[in-house]
Amino acid sequence: MSEYASLRRSTQVGRSVIAAAQLSILALTSWANLTPEVLGHKPAPACISVVKASLFCVDTSDDKVISRFIAAGILILVIIGFLPAVTAVLHAWVAFSLSTSIGLPDGGDSAAAVVTIIIIFITARDTRLFAWGRSDPIWSSSVTDGIAWGAWWILRLQMAFIYIESGLSKFGTAEWMNGSAMHYVVRDPSFGASGPAGLLARGITNTAVGTAAVTWGTIVLEVAVGVLILAGPRARRWALSLVIALHLGIIIVIGLWSFAGIMMGAVIIAATPRQHLLIAPDTGAAFGPEVSEKGVESSIGSPTSENHEPNLGANQSPTATQIPHKDQRSMIICVASKSQ
Repeated sequence: MSEYASLRRSTQVGRSVIAAAQLSILALTSWANLTPEVLGHKPAPACISVVKASLFCVDTSDDKVISRFIAAGILILVIIGFLPAVTAVLHAWVAFSLSTSIGLPDGGDSAAAVVTIIIIFITARDTRLFAWGRSDPIWSSSVTDGIAWGAWWILRLQMAFIYIESGLSKFGTAEWMNGSAMHYVVRDPSFGASGPAGLLARGITNTAVGTAAVTWGTIVLEVAVGVLILAGPRARRWALSLVIALHLGIIIVIGLWSFAGIMMGAVIIAATPRQHLLIAPDTGAAFGPEVSEKGVESSIGSPTSENHEPNLGANQSPTATQIPHKDQRSMIICVASKSQ
């Protein structure tokens, strides 16, 4: 648990990408277009039950100018990293409000509502004024470490489920099964590809081999992301690379900027690597297993000398460098095996 690096800047990068994607929705789309009349129902939001807690239900005006400015202000505070533990709660409120109050929310809006709630627990131990500042190792309790680590695992499981379910569910559609789905997607009159990217996409999907490759390739990428995000640090880096490639491709071909940004931001946080081992402030003892990129764990025991050198065991031969913390209360031990 102590190895989870909840204070790394990658966590703030992910939060910022999600917030920027949501900010683009508010800034670039009119409220009338966000709340169209759907199938004869009154325009959203339908302020009943839990939806009454939505920011856009609190604002009773027709154009929601005040609530939109408040939501945009909160998202800007998230992006600049101000008081991460506090703005994480406000961010979740905005995400919930968007997902429940606009007329046609997409999968990204729904995912953001869940992801931002999980982020509350990931950032709960972050007492910094700005999250973009230094993230020096701090001495923290097993309770706060456990909460952050548990929330991180829930996020990983959530993102794995989203991508695996998205990939496998496509087998229930004939066009995805026979490999022709992308032929119709890029030619959709409303959401299809356009411009130079459209010409390229239509050229590729004019052939049976090209269409099958991009159709089944999408399924393979989604399932691979879901599996890799549950594995070790190197596999999670691959998952992040695949997610970026997948969603950049979606942006280039059919748009969906906000959806892509939300999904990429969530995976950036889920793929956050572990941190180095911490040294207890008084004893100099290292704690927590060090996991190599190959997934091999090696336990580090208590120090045996007056210089507080860790006992590495008879079968281990790493080199260790101890870097003192600026206030001398804690240290990091960076362990690299000779085989790497």
